[in-house]
Amino acid sequence: MHAPTTASILIVNYNYGRYLAEAIDSALGQTWPNVQVVVVDDGSTDESALIMQTYGDAITPVFKENGGQASGTNLGFPLLTGETVILLDSDDILEPTAIEKTIGAFSDPDVIKVCWPFTIIDRNGAPTGEIRFSHLPDGNFRANALKVGPASHYTPAQSGNFWRKSFLEQVMPVPESDFRNIVDAYLFAFSPFFGSFRSVDEPLTRYRVHGSNVSSNFGAGRRRKDWELRATHLHAYLTEQGEQVSIARWRRKNTFYQRLNEIANAEARIGKLLPKNAPLALVGGPLYDREDLRPARPVYRPPDAIRSPDRTETDFRTFIDETSANGIDYIAVQGPRTWSGTNLCELCGLLRAEHDVLYENDWIVIAKLRANESA
Repeated sequence: MHAPTTASILIVNYNYGRYLAEAIDSALGQTWPNVQVVVVDDGSTDESALIMQTYGDAITPVFKENGGQASGTNLGFPLLTGETVILLDSDDILEPTAIEKTIGAFSDPDVIKVCWPFTIIDRNGAPTGEIRFSHLPDGNFRANALKVGPASHYTPAQSGNFWRKSFLEQVMPVPESDFRNIVDAYLFAFSPFFGSFRSVDEPLTRYRVHGSNVSSNFGAGRRRKDWELRATHLHAYLTEQGEQVSIARWRRKNTFYQRLNEIANAEARIGKLLPKNAPLALVGGPLYDREDLRPARPVYRPPDAIRSPDRTETDFRTFIDETSANGIDYIAVQGPRTWSGTNLCELCGLLRAEHDVLYENDWIVIAKLRANESA
C-alpha cells in the first residue's frame, strides 16, 4: 500500500455562521498541497449559506434540509476524493500544518487514524490556556474493545481525528436516527476493529468552547444512553463476524460506563431526598446535568469558575450565602471521585460543618442549607 498523498476535509454546519468562515479558512489554509474542502450546510437559518457562497470554487458546497450531523456527513462523504479525511466541526479551527505533520503516519498500512490534542479557545477565538487530550495513546485497541465494548480508548473529539478513508468506507453510512449529532462516537466504537492508531503531542486543532457545544454538554444519563446505542450496533457487527461478545459483560468491565452509571444513580438520589419542585443549586461538571434529574425541578448552575482549584473558603461562603438569599435551600455537589483539579473539598467541608448533609457518596454530596442566623 502506498503512502497517501491526498486529503479531504468535510465540514458539516448548522447555524454556526458566526464561526464558519474561520473553520473553512483553516481548511483551505493547510500547508499540505492536495486538500479538498467540502462544506455541507444542514438547513441553517442564519447567514451560513451566504458565507459559503463567498468561497466560490475553493470549496464544494452542499445545501440540504436540516436532518442532523449524521445526515450531513452521509451526504457529503461520497463527494470526498482524498485518501485521508478530517471531519472538522464548523466551530473549530485546524492549525495550518495539521495535515502536513500527520499524513506521513498513514505510510504504515495498519494505521487508520492519527489524533492530536486540542488548544481550547473561547467564543471569540482567544486561547484560554487549557490543553485537552494530552498524552494520547498509540497502538491497536482491538483486544480491549472486545473486552469492554465502546469507549475502549482515550481519544479527542471529532475535530482532532484524521482518518484513512478506506476505513470510513467500511462503516459508512452513519445510522442517522441513533447517531444524529454524535458521528464521532459511532466511529470511535468501530475503529479499533479495523486497524491501529497513532498520535502526536502537538495540539493541531483549536477547539472552541462557547456554551452551545453539543456533545460536550451531554450529562451522564445521555452519555449512558449513547453508550448503549453504540454497544447495540457494535455487538451486532461483532456477532456477525463470529466474535463471542456480551453487552452485559461490557457494562461490568467498562470503566467509562461504570462512571456514567454511578453519576446517573447519584443524581437519582436528588429526586428521592428533595421535596418535589424544590429548587436546587447544582455544582458539577458537564456529566452532572439538570436533564438527568427526575422529577424535573428548578436548577441553578453557578459559573464553571466555582470548580476552579483556586476557589477559597471565602468564595464558597459567598456562594452559599447568595444561594440561600435567592430562596434555594438545597445544594448538590459532584462527589469526591471527581474532585481532581478542583477545590470542592473545601465547599463540602463547609456544608458538612455548618449545614445538613442529607446524602453523600463518592459521586455526589447533597445538603440542605440552614437559615443564616445572623440575617
